[in-house]
Amino acid sequence: MSHAHENLNARTTAGFQFTFTDGQVTGIGLEYGTHTHSLTIPSNTTFTVTDGVITETLTKPWGTDTIQYTQDANDATLYHITSETHTIAEPDTTDSQGHLHGYTFTISDGAVTGVQVVTGTTKDDDDDGKTITHNREILPGQHFTLNADGSVTETTLSGSTVKTIQFVADATSGFYAIASETTTFIQAGSATTLLNVQPLIRDSFTFDASGAITQVEAVRPDGSTKVLNTSPNTTFTELEAGYVLETFTKGHKSYFEVYHDGNGDGIYTSVAQGSGTAVDLIGLKAQIDATVDSLT
Repeated sequence: MSHAHENLNARTTAGFQFTFTDGQVTGIGLEYGTHTHSLTIPSNTTFTVTDGVITETLTKPWGTDTIQYTQDANDATLYHITSETHTIAEPDTTDSQGHLHGYTFTISDGAVTGVQVVTGTTKDDDDDGKTITHNREILPGQHFTLNADGSVTETTLSGSTVKTIQFVADATSGFYAIASETTTFIQAGSATTLLNVQPLIRDSFTFDASGAITQVEAVRPDGSTKVLNTSPNTTFTELEAGYVLETFTKGHKSYFEVYHDGNGDGIYTSVAQGSGTAVDLIGLKAQIDATVDSLT
């Protein structure tokens, strides 16, 4: 990311303020709490300003870095980073040292069912030249889509971010190369319960006729399950269809975890955690869009 933007999460209290001259961005400041720090605008940067959205584009030797800022819902002078995209001008499967680094995909009935990473050395490095292929596990919270044009899109959900990677075929090597990477930061808005997806923490629940939860099973990444023996200090309650609240007490303190089944497969993923027992379900649901639903 440009100048001082690195490691900034748009979900924090950090924000950006812009100075405009004749409708153009001429200054930018980083605001964190009560402090504002002026940032230098690099010479390779351009800005596009539309209603409520500012797009910063930085030209790099390898392509472009595009950052989108969205106006704060409660403060019109404040903007937050809502997405960043790295676009490779000429995607290929050769790394900076001239070695092969590409991808292949296993396709079954139009769906991506396997991912392989292919690496290799040239004959200059090794008399025989070596190519190594290893399988990359597709984990919960990840999904690969084969597009009509032959490209492949990987979508990964974790915490409050969605990362999308676009792979295109490299005509020279025959393998796939990364063409772009986009990270989208889901905004909390006024919610007091923040989205924080933990894709590897998954449960399935058995409900009786009254809607009470009678059994909890932990779901492993491979889909196998294990029945959990819950303690008397832990309770599970269905908040509404697709949402289950776990509350547990430790000493004199209470904690909660919210599980969500967004795609209707019967597996619930941890999507929010906190102290106390009060959950802002309306605010939490406002952060869950179709992409989050599809991956939980």
